[in-house]
Amino acid sequence: MCGRNVTCQVASVLVAVFSLVLGITAQDHSDRSNPAKVNTTTLPTQGSPIMALRAIVGAGRLEDLRWPNFPDYRVHVENFYRSSGYSLAWVRQGQPTPQALDMIEILQQADLQGLRAEDYDSSRWPDRLARLQTGHTMRDEAHFDVALTVCTMRYVSDVRVGRANPRYFQFRLKVGPKELDLSLFIQQYLVNGTDLKSELATIEPPIASYREMKKALLTYMQLAKEDDGEKLPDPHGIVFSGTLYDGVPRLARLLRLLGDLPESAVVPENSRLYAGALVEAVERFQERHGLRPVGYLELKTLEQLNVPLSYRVEQIRLALERYRWLRYDFPRPPIVVNILAFRLYAFNEEGGIDLAMSVDVGEEGAASTRNPVLEDEIEYLVFRPYWDVPLSIQRDEIVPNIREDPDYLSEVHFEVIASGGQVVTIER
Repeated sequence: MCGRNVTCQVASVLVAVFSLVLGITAQDHSDRSNPAKVNTTTLPTQGSPIMALRAIVGAGRLEDLRWPNFPDYRVHVENFYRSSGYSLAWVRQGQPTPQALDMIEILQQADLQGLRAEDYDSSRWPDRLARLQTGHTMRDEAHFDVALTVCTMRYVSDVRVGRANPRYFQFRLKVGPKELDLSLFIQQYLVNGTDLKSELATIEPPIASYREMKKALLTYMQLAKEDDGEKLPDPHGIVFSGTLYDGVPRLARLLRLLGDLPESAVVPENSRLYAGALVEAVERFQERHGLRPVGYLELKTLEQLNVPLSYRVEQIRLALERYRWLRYDFPRPPIVVNILAFRLYAFNEEGGIDLAMSVDVGEEGAASTRNPVLEDEIEYLVFRPYWDVPLSIQRDEIVPNIREDPDYLSEVHFEVIASGGQVVTIER
């Protein structure tokens, strides 16, 4: 599933998701857009860093940060420093610790996790590190230390619970805690850790498809750099095998880049003939994108082929974010419905899939209707349930079909129910 032949239906991971509160305040990033007017310019410049640390923590704001306010993390920052008597965590003898350097590198590579490195001051760390290499004050050390602590807390929170709270998207989700003592985790496993990347991996969603999606992100980030972005021309119809198409050279380049067309397949550089290995490559592309693998080029296939690979990168980022909303401590194996893919998956105790089947979520799925995104317990199962047809569907679909075919209702097994509840017999 990974590598270059990776599915692009990455934006459709939409159900069985949980908002994450987890004992570290659910991250809404409200502190990043509504700075409070707190004056921190009078912090002490000499002497013990304790006073500087206390002042910054008390204000819940540090001007040095890209997002100066950190009210969502103020309690956690206070707990973090109070537990050590307000001593510096990331600076020893005026210099950053090895763990500090490792953590800064992780923050600067946050894009590889589907996050935004600049949310964690990616571009500001070189200047901060350079300042510690020259003559500096205790205030500089305190600012560096708090900046790294706050950015690390934001990063850990985003990895664990996501950058946004799904409730703001009006998803009907239960908000369940994911237990994590933020200050203790950072102090024990990062400040005093030996392998920070491995420690941070333990708080990611323990889902195989999440790990596969991360690999897909790296792949598509590289592919987006390599692709020239040329659009396939509109053939003004369907391109069948054995016919001529002006977009054959671009189609061959794109499918070879994506891995659908093998490197060994020979397609003459200036050929316009759509046939052979190119048709087979299109079939593979169609299957990976949830299209019927028919092999010919029609509108939906061309639309998918023309999606910029940079957009695929964003789709994968969104999918990773939705994975972070997922609850993964189910008391019993979950059943997950992928709305956009029209698929249901029933998992077993080991996290594998025991059942996969198609489901009906509307003619065009979530793309055309507001299907609910929710999480709940299954209490019972109804086979062949009654379905009350919405008035809009009755008016726009059922009535026109009856006019065309008087036997339509019986053919599709519909019943007409009178206002009193009795079934009305349809007489021709």
